[in-house]
Amino acid sequence: MNAITEKEIRREAATYKSRAEFLLGSPGEFYSALESGTLDEACAHMVGERRYLIKWTPETITAEALKYNTRSEFARGSGGAYSTATRLGIRDDVCSHMIRKVKWTPETITAEALKYNTRSEFKKGSGGAYHAARNLKILDAVCLHMNSRIK
Repeated sequence: MNAITEKEIRREAATYKSRAEFLLGSPGEFYSALESGTLDEACAHMVGERRYLIKWTPETITAEALKYNTRSEFARGSGGAYSTATRLGIRDDVCSHMIRKVKWTPETITAEALKYNTRSEFKKGSGGAYHAARNLKILDAVCLHMNSRIK
């Protein structure tokens, strides 16, 4: 059985537009590239291959995060960087320049809760305030005016 050379792998990979096509069309060359550690190099020309080549580091994550104004934009626009920042425990640091949504205080939570007649309405209508009240352990207090289903 002849071993497939790196040159043959590259030549074969050059005929495909994606790794999936390469795998389906030339599995021998694909697996040879995978086993030899040359798959990324052989597939570098392929459409959409950028995501396979990025290795997120704190520095590259920081640079990527600077492109966004909010955490939700960052998560949608660069999910890999965002999730890696979360996993590395540096999300708060790299997002420190971003605009934060309203920080709920007991006063703003109470004012928001007064707009609703039931906890269910409160949770649906203002989930952020509801969860902040629960986290601050003031949910019962801000919901005293609400109708209760329990008799």
